[in-house]
Parts: sequence; C-alpha cells; structure tokens
Amino acid sequence: MDSRRISFIVLHSLLALGILIPITLIIARQIIPSLFTSAPIEITSVSYFALPAFIHILISFLGMLPALLLPQTSRNSIERFLLPPIYMTITLLNIPVVVMYLFLKGASVIGFSVWGRVYLFALLFGAILLLFIGLFHFGINTGKLLQFTLIAAAGCMLLAILVPLSVALHPLDPIAWVMDKRFYGLPILLGILSIFNFVALLLRERTQHNLFRNMSLMLILVGNFLYLARFAIIVSWIGVAFFALGVLISVPRGRFSQIQ
Repeated sequence: MDSRRISFIVLHSLLALGILIPITLIIARQIIPSLFTSAPIEITSVSYFALPAFIHILISFLGMLPALLLPQTSRNSIERFLLPPIYMTITLLNIPVVVMYLFLKGASVIGFSVWGRVYLFALLFGAILLLFIGLFHFGINTGKLLQFTLIAAAGCMLLAILVPLSVALHPLDPIAWVMDKRFYGLPILLGILSIFNFVALLLRERTQHNLFRNMSLMLILVGNFLYLARFAIIVSWIGVAFFALGVLISVPRGRFSQIQ
C-alpha cells in the first residue's frame, strides 16, 4: 500500500473518530437525559439527527476505501485522485453535530465561527470536486488535476473566511449559520451543474462502466443534499440511504465494477 493511501486512511480515520465521539455522546444523552445537565429542552428534537450522522460518517469512511483501491489506469485516474478528498469533505459536513455537542456542554476552546467556516469550506470544496470529475471526463488534461484542486481549495478557503456568520446565535441550525442565505445558491448551482455533467457523460458513452460510475456519483450528490437540507428527520434518513446506495454501486463487483 503506497503512502498516499495510508495518508488518506489515517487522516480520514482521525476526522471520523473526532466527530463520532461527540455524536456517540449525544446519542447517549437520548438514553441518559441527565448526561448534559445544562442542555435546553428544545435540543431533544434536534438531537435526533445524531444517529443519521453516525451512519453517514461510517458510510463516508467505508466508501473511501474502494476509491483508494482503484488501479492506476487512465480510465480511473480522475476518480482515484478526487474521490478520497471528496469523501473526507463529506465527513466534515457533520461538523454541525460537533457544534451541537459543544453547545450541550456549554463550553468550547475553539469558537463556533471557526467550526462554521470549516463546514462551509467542506461544503464548497466537495461540491467543486464533484463538478471537476465531470469536467475532466470531458477532456481537460488530467495532468492539471492537482493544480485545479489546489486553486479550488484556496478559493473555497478564502470564501469561507469572508462569508459573515452567526453560528453562536443559531448553533443548532446550520442553515441559519450564514447571514446571507444567497450563499447557499452557490453549492446548489455547483450540484446542478454536476448532475448535468453526469447525465451528459451517460449519454455520450453508454457503457456499463460509465453507467455505474455516473449513477453512483449522482446518488452520492443527491443523497448528501437531502441529508444536509434537514427538512425533516425522515428526509435525512432518505438522504443517507441514497448516499449508501451510491457508495454500494461503486464497490467492486467483477466486470460491472469501476475496477476493471
């Protein structure tokens, strides 16, 4: 196993573990209400999202493993490079649960706004990387993957720093963290463009490999949108199910797999 694979496994493991610990404590609070004595009453309904978050992180970590095992061929080079960081950004999308835990505790060494900016970075960067998968399959030189990725990371980081936040005022509602709601139009637009790309790729190359790859990516994208929207707990569970199905489709299955 090369150093790149080991690095992603270690980093993603640490990220997942760091978020799973507070999620586990929140789930424990549902069983033992006195675990956080200072918790407000209204936290009860919000904490129901902790279990979907737990499953969501496990799916994200397990989904990254097949992506790391893709062979070093021109057919898989784009997914092999972009999917591991995409799965890491998906794990970071569960930062709102960390903020919820810190709010329950009533103390945090790191300010809530810092967590909010990491969350926005992950949201934007993951959306752009998914868009890149489609764009690079249309013929952009794959030798520029690293260059485009670094520029995108820097741009997302700058935007996440500049966006006005109000996390401390609405710690339990990540949608309300951004003061100007028009900001969310950007990741939604990136997601829509990605869907168009994947559909166009399906129409351009009607092979089983292409079908499984693009269906997997579309399910992952739509599933995470439903999961993050938090319209209702049932919608979050549907999003997790779509996400799991997308990851399952990408798992090696002989000649129908991405690994060929």
